[in-house]
Amino acid sequence: MSSAPLAELLRRARRCRGGAETDDLEEMDDGSGPDSPPTVVVRGWEEHSAEEMGQLLRTAHATFREAGLSAERRPRFLFATRIKDLPSTVFGVGLGHNYVTTHWWWRVWTRLDSEVLLAWRPRPSATAAQALLDRVTDAVVAEVCGPDVDRALALCKIWNGGDVESLRRALAATLPDRDNDVNQSWTRRMSTAHAGIPSAEILDAWATGSVDSWDGHVRPVLAHRLLDPESNELRILVCHAQNRVLLPLIEEARISLIELVPDLLRKEIELDYFREQAKSDYRARNRLPAAPLAELEIGDLARAARLLVLSTDRQDRLKTLSRARNHLSHLQPLSQEKLVAVTEALTTDWVAEDES
Repeated sequence: MSSAPLAELLRRARRCRGGAETDDLEEMDDGSGPDSPPTVVVRGWEEHSAEEMGQLLRTAHATFREAGLSAERRPRFLFATRIKDLPSTVFGVGLGHNYVTTHWWWRVWTRLDSEVLLAWRPRPSATAAQALLDRVTDAVVAEVCGPDVDRALALCKIWNGGDVESLRRALAATLPDRDNDVNQSWTRRMSTAHAGIPSAEILDAWATGSVDSWDGHVRPVLAHRLLDPESNELRILVCHAQNRVLLPLIEEARISLIELVPDLLRKEIELDYFREQAKSDYRARNRLPAAPLAELEIGDLARAARLLVLSTDRQDRLKTLSRARNHLSHLQPLSQEKLVAVTEALTTDWVAEDES
């Protein structure tokens, strides 16, 4: 940037509130309002010389300082760069930490970003059960792909749910050749994932886009390791995603049903007897007293369901939720058939059946 553009920046800076000049206050070309100094965005990957970027900032800093501008009124420069785009001397001597702040694009993309991105895809109108099934599918894609956004978008186009092996095949179809994948074991330390910058041991891999921090874990971007049929990692990731979506809803169903238990007890069945019959194997084996009604698990309720006035349909739904809870708790992913049954059970109102 020559002296003329710097002079123009200086003129605009003086026009912000409190400045010396009082000419018209039309909108700045860069979008800055009249009350704030202009901002110049420099895209490092489009520049021809990294050293010239450093020289630009040093020259601008000296120019604005000599003009007597206070720090808060000086034009700002936003350098968006990759590590290899930075000048060898970074930004040179003369610029202290008060003038240069570094922000790393590390652990920026989160699980929520991934799931919102997938949820934005247009879908035809669906029943409540299908919408919940879609949520589970999106959660699985996000969990499996992690920070690899391109892979997530590609995967969700060809995989609409199914068993783990169908997911593995779909994932294989979206991945580049293994020759393009950097085969390295990344550190799994929690402190590394939550640090403000990538640690030195993975800095080069991060700079090439091979690894990132996502949801509290250091994750490789290309997931070739998940294609190994001998590995259990893909099944575990699928189960984590299903857990994340379904377990809170199964817990809500448990609470809803517990509230109905006193009114659903068969004639002459006391609540204490029901609680005793609902006692878990663990409590019975260790001769522990029956749990309070509010603490009965979904499996406990299913165990004593014969003592409740429940239609066959509601009994089946209760058993479905109990089995699903048991599978997920033991990190066993649900098959597509079981998922369909669970989503139907979770989106059917327990009370509405009595009112119909």
